[in-house]
Amino acid sequence: RNTYQHLVLMAPPRALGALRSALPKPAHDRLAGSDAHECVREGADQIRERLRAVRARS
Repeated sequence: RNTYQHLVLMAPPRALGALRSALPKPAHDRLAGSDAHECVREGADQIRERLRAVRARS
């Protein structure tokens, strides 16, 4: 529906692969980056830092 310009996926490696393969083409085209790590136990600040690092690489 074109409600976002960029998409970043953050998930454990196996789940990330499943998410990538399940994305429809329009969403995949907007994929700006990804982070294949388990981050369930991380706090909001740590996750924000991961997001910044992913965005900086892309």
